[in-house]
Amino acid sequence: MADVLKNGARPVAEQSTGELVQRASEQISRLVRDELALAKAELAEKGKHAGLGIGLFGGGGALAFYGLGALVATGILLLDLVLPAWAAALIVTVVLFVMAGVLALVGRRQVKQAVPPTPSAAAMSVRADVDAVTSAIKKDAVKQDAVTQDAVKDDAVKQDAVKQDAAKKDRVTGGIKKDRVTGGRFA
Repeated sequence: MADVLKNGARPVAEQSTGELVQRASEQISRLVRDELALAKAELAEKGKHAGLGIGLFGGGGALAFYGLGALVATGILLLDLVLPAWAAALIVTVVLFVMAGVLALVGRRQVKQAVPPTPSAAAMSVRADVDAVTSAIKKDAVKQDAVTQDAVKDDAVKQDAVKQDAAKKDRVTGGIKKDRVTGGRFA
């Protein structure tokens, strides 16, 4: 038992291949678990910062809303110096409603441009691509037909030439042909 170390493992040089593979497998599993734990801790920390940032952003928005209200009150009080209070409040209210209406109309126009949420430019591009491929296929088919027709014409011309050559030979030999098998003659 002198070869057993304090932690119960033998030196690496004395371990079998199976023991080394098992040890490597355990170390890889531990490494993966540790990396996942690190990622989890990192995401938790980032989540805390994001939550805090969103909360602070919301608080800033609420304070900005109150600031806008104070600005409106300031405008009313400024107009109150020249007009009665009710007239000043009415003028500021009308101005705010006009601004709200303009913003609503601009927003409505933007929403109309976004609806329906189909990628119409991409659809038109795909349609153009399909049309281009279709026309290329049709052109190729027309070319193939022309090539086929040319080949048929060439074959017809060749057959006519063969017939003309045969007719010339016939005229030269006097219209008499020999039977290849029997060597006999027939008209």
